[in-house]
Amino acid sequence: MRHYALTLLLVFAPSPGFASASDVSKLLPQYPRAELVEFEDTRTVATHEVITGSLRSKGGNTVPEESRFVTGRRVASTWAIPDEQRTDRVYDFYRERLTALGEVLFECQGFDCGSSNHWANNVFGRQILFGPPRDQHYLVVRVEQQQTYYVALYVTLRGTRKLYAHTDVIVEESQYANLNGAALVESLIRDGRFVIDAGEQDSVVTPVVEAMAQEPLLRIAVVAHERKQRGESVEQAIARSRDLAEAYRQRLVAAGVNGTRLSAYGVGPLSPVDRKLIDRIEIVLISNDEKP
Repeated sequence: MRHYALTLLLVFAPSPGFASASDVSKLLPQYPRAELVEFEDTRTVATHEVITGSLRSKGGNTVPEESRFVTGRRVASTWAIPDEQRTDRVYDFYRERLTALGEVLFECQGFDCGSSNHWANNVFGRQILFGPPRDQHYLVVRVEQQQTYYVALYVTLRGTRKLYAHTDVIVEESQYANLNGAALVESLIRDGRFVIDAGEQDSVVTPVVEAMAQEPLLRIAVVAHERKQRGESVEQAIARSRDLAEAYRQRLVAAGVNGTRLSAYGVGPLSPVDRKLIDRIEIVLISNDEKP
């Protein structure tokens, strides 16, 4: 099931050094008499889409006007608020606490948020959250402590007049934290490529250098993929991605890799995989058994 939005409710700033996302969830303040009806703790590091714009229909599909992708661990909770039908009162309770912690990235309410059906079923994967669009509220906040937290809140009133607040927490964490040269070589031999999030390329310089040192016959291509920006032609996007690939190649050379073992290419938006991984650098295996 695909999850887009990220939600967390904090009563005070999280203390440093949390061992897991579930530790953060212990700090969630709850509205008086709130009852937990669903809970999910995703302990693996994955990439999640944070919605930072209203949902709009485009080409027959419902998509966010803006979003960003965050890699980390996620906790999701759904709370029922008994004896309460005022969504603005519940929303303001949490909003006051969240906005004291960090930067508001986006908020909306009512029809301005877009399809409530899409929020409930496609964004959060919780059918129980579906209600009239006029009664929905959404907020995303970024909290900077020793770790970075993406925080959002979705409050809704169902047609049955039952009020729910859905909460997630994303603790930002690099998926490449434990990557080394041996693991990278294994991935290249197995899959023929290794995919790097464009925003985390700094984390994968040392493992590539280690891999090239361990396998002296290894030759690779650095291939950059980037989506087309507003007002930009496909050719310009390709050129920009080519510059990104070459810049990464030069970093590897500066770190000690023989430049004849590396090539750089940019394909812009021409080879998308999915919405999460359009902006990426791929390390592609050219050969591992012949001299350059």
